[in-house]
Amino acid sequence: MTSPVVPATPSASALPERRLNRPWTSTDDSIVLQRARAELEECGWYYGGLTWKEAGSVLAGSSEGSFLVRDSWSGRCLYALSLQTARGPTSVRIEYESGKFRLESETSARDGVPQRSSVVALVQAYTQTSHPAHVWVDHSGQTVSAISVKKPLRKNPPSLQHLSRLAYNASPVKVSLLDSRIPTLLKTYLESYPHAC
Repeated sequence: MTSPVVPATPSASALPERRLNRPWTSTDDSIVLQRARAELEECGWYYGGLTWKEAGSVLAGSSEGSFLVRDSWSGRCLYALSLQTARGPTSVRIEYESGKFRLESETSARDGVPQRSSVVALVQAYTQTSHPAHVWVDHSGQTVSAISVKKPLRKNPPSLQHLSRLAYNASPVKVSLLDSRIPTLLKTYLESYPHAC
C-alpha cells in the first residue's frame, strides 16, 4: 500500500482553531490531516502500510513499551498504534474526529481519554504519563488496559538535525522562536515538528 502524496503543510500556527461562531469544516479536517501526515513522515517511527501481523513481527523481541505507528487497515480509522506489551505485541486504532486524534477505547471510557490535534502529539502524551485507568480496544476488538508507551521503534537512525530538534523540543528551557537573531529557516524547521519523540 503506497502513501498518498501530501501537499505542503501549514505551520502549527496555521492550524484551524475551534470558534464558537464557526462550525468545523472539511477544509479544517484537510489541514489537520495534512499536518498530521507530514509529522508522521518526519518522526522516524511511522511504518506506513504494515498489517498488524507485520507490526507484531517488527516489534518481536523489543522491550515492553516499544511502539510504532502504521496505517490502519480498518475502514474507520486512518492510523494504528502498535506496541509491545507484557503479553506481546498489540495494536490500537487511532480515531479521528473534528480535528482531534484519540486511541480507540470503550465508549464508557472515552471522556478521560487524551485527544490531540496530531498523531505524534497524541502518542507523545502517552509517553509522558501513565493512563492505567484507560481501556483501549485492540485490532481484534479485545480490550487492553494499562498499556505502557515508552520508546519509539525507529525504522532508521534519525538525522543529526532531527535529533537536535528533538533535544530542543524536550528541553524545559527554550530560546524564544520570536528572537530575531534566529534564522528564519531554523525557525521554520523547529516549528514544523514541535514534539520531543
